[in-house]
Amino acid sequence: MAQITKTCLHICEIDSQYPDQTNTGSCDCGYYTGKVNNCFFDFDSVNDDLPAGSKIESAYLKLSQVSGGYSATENIDITLRSGSWYVMTWNNQAPNTAAGTVDASLSGSSAGLRTFTVTSLIQWIVDNNSTAHIIKLARDPNTASGTLDAKRFSATPGNHSLEINYTAPPYAPTIGVATRVSDTQATISWTNNATSERPYTSLEVLRRTNGGSWTQIASLSGTATSYTDTTTSANNRYEYEVRAVNSAGSATSEASNSVYMTPAAPSNVSATKIGTNEVTLAWTDNSSTEEYFEVRRRVDGGSWSTITSTVPAGRTSYVDSSVPSGTVEYGVRAYRGSLYSDWSANSNPITTQQPPAAPTITSSWGQYSHTGTTLRISWQHNTLDGSGQTAADIYYTIDGSPTTYHLTGSQNYYDIPISGVPATKVVTAKVRTYGLDPDPGPYSAVQSTTLADDPQGVITTPATNGAVVQELPLVVGWNYTDEYPQASWTLQLYRGGQLSKTWTGTTETSQQIGAADLPNGSDCSLTLTVRSSTGFTGTAQRTFTTDYIGPTAPSIVAEYRPDTLSVQVVGAAGEVGELPATDHLVLLRIDSYGGEEETVTLADPLTEQSVFIDYVP
Repeated sequence: MAQITKTCLHICEIDSQYPDQTNTGSCDCGYYTGKVNNCFFDFDSVNDDLPAGSKIESAYLKLSQVSGGYSATENIDITLRSGSWYVMTWNNQAPNTAAGTVDASLSGSSAGLRTFTVTSLIQWIVDNNSTAHIIKLARDPNTASGTLDAKRFSATPGNHSLEINYTAPPYAPTIGVATRVSDTQATISWTNNATSERPYTSLEVLRRTNGGSWTQIASLSGTATSYTDTTTSANNRYEYEVRAVNSAGSATSEASNSVYMTPAAPSNVSATKIGTNEVTLAWTDNSSTEEYFEVRRRVDGGSWSTITSTVPAGRTSYVDSSVPSGTVEYGVRAYRGSLYSDWSANSNPITTQQPPAAPTITSSWGQYSHTGTTLRISWQHNTLDGSGQTAADIYYTIDGSPTTYHLTGSQNYYDIPISGVPATKVVTAKVRTYGLDPDPGPYSAVQSTTLADDPQGVITTPATNGAVVQELPLVVGWNYTDEYPQASWTLQLYRGGQLSKTWTGTTETSQQIGAADLPNGSDCSLTLTVRSSTGFTGTAQRTFTTDYIGPTAPSIVAEYRPDTLSVQVVGAAGEVGELPATDHLVLLRIDSYGGEEETVTLADPLTEQSVFIDYVP
């Protein structure tokens, strides 16, 4: 903390009885008979002597009181006055209200030094970079009334002073050198630039990681000049700043040099052969701190040797253009100066030029394939020297007639043309591929399939869509056409658009549908699906309606048996006359509950003239 003392340059009083006169020969403040005086003290420009941003710790206005006033206690308002020293009247002495007011009081009339605390006024001057420097003392209330309480101050300006104790914002420390001790420890040093006017009350250490945001990591005493950071970790870059703090503010040093920790090892190292003696390496860069990558190689499981150590940071590939004969493997590590990461896991092995292995067939031909225009065969190239597919031979036969197609490039499929080839013909195929070696690898396993069509099923009964069925039972019939026999069929009956019943079979070509499944006046449709022995299917549909004459009404005899709580029922078909004969009988029970009826089927079919016993529910 520092101190300055400002000596008063001018003093004056303004008399309310003579409002336009400024009396510089005396300095009275308060109420005399019939008038009231205000005092003014000029300390020149206070702000010029205080550093910007200073914290005013304390400020004291020290005024020399002389005898001659009244002894009564006087309440005083101490304010800053706006305007020029040389233009002051009773009506032109407004205080700077933004700076606030200091309340004080004076008692007695004897001479002595009177001290007033005006810290807030001086702080306002600094905070607002104000040119205000005139301090005004005014009676509170500032009127000529009440008890006579005026006080008299020395008319000599040099007898009054303003003592200011302040702290200026600190100077920033001078950053030193940041040093790596280990991956988990770094040190930072600096030079303090504190003065008595600009002291340090504390120091804060800030750090940023990999160029991110600054974060405080430590708070130290104001005399510290170094710090050891024990929270670092590998594969990171750190920078440090030091911030000095006092009551007036803070100041931060420049950033330190970067501290680099051991880089992380690369991963996913892969090798691909691109020429007779050329291999491309690729890897994943996991490091934030490397300068270079080092690449090593070994042949046939022998010792490792470095082939380059100058792959720049950020690059993730390297071409080895002098690959020796044999099976080679590679490893990569990152480094900065003397800090080396671990070696990566070994790459896949690459063998110098040789034909590939037999390809793996990836297409799935079934026992039968549809006739059409093409039949696709696909495969996976199986390299032995790391080289990709450069060509392929597709050998195929159609009904025993062979063809070989030579495909250039890396395409891994071929569409065998089968347009016009009829069903029952057999197609076989196999593939071999080429790498960089001029000789192809062996052929794959043979794929084989027999061509087949979808079977056709044509519904013959009902013969046309929209047919009216007038007789029951309805015998649905169909014709089956295919090179291969019918293996199964499914017939579905729909009534009113809803599936009503399904029948299945094997080699049959008809299905009987009775009256129970075909109510009179129904809109119906049939869907027939036929399946050949190849597993292929064909579908046919037919729509129709029912409009037929029913048989003679049946008769029924029912007897209640209380001993067994049952009903014995005997039913009989009606007589055969002009109406059709009864096909079979159905026995129904109608239950009534709370005004609602429910129909329950008891027997379907009901044997004619036999006794059916229904136990009362």
